[in-house]
Amino acid sequence: MNRRKDTIGALAAGLFALISAIACAYHVSVLTDLLRDGVRTSAVVVDFERGARNSRWAVYRYAGPSGEPITARDLFLEYIRGVERGENIFVLYDPESPDRVTADLGVWNWQAPAIYGVGFVLLAGLTLAVWIHRSAEE
Repeated sequence: MNRRKDTIGALAAGLFALISAIACAYHVSVLTDLLRDGVRTSAVVVDFERGARNSRWAVYRYAGPSGEPITARDLFLEYIRGVERGENIFVLYDPESPDRVTADLGVWNWQAPAIYGVGFVLLAGLTLAVWIHRSAEE
């Protein structure tokens, strides 16, 4: 019975490791595109959209490519470093799709990929440890 539980545990940890790796790759892809091709401009945090378990996305107002006012929600959740309502910040937006925006927080832009990357490493390590332990009991 313990072998079966170990197998299920290893598969679950492996699945969550894979999900973490995909989330990390997605965040890195979007951020590198915005850092390479995006337009940096000043914005005001005008509101927040709330999600499950008190998660939130900042909503910004800024001038688009032809100067028109744009109000758009951040592509990413706030994790560790967030912003406050009324705060003036810099954002990066996609000039071809100006509603694709994220705060330009410097090194803090990488907080989500770091969180998911560390999650991947820990969960992959757990998967390996459980699998080795399972194999040693055979």
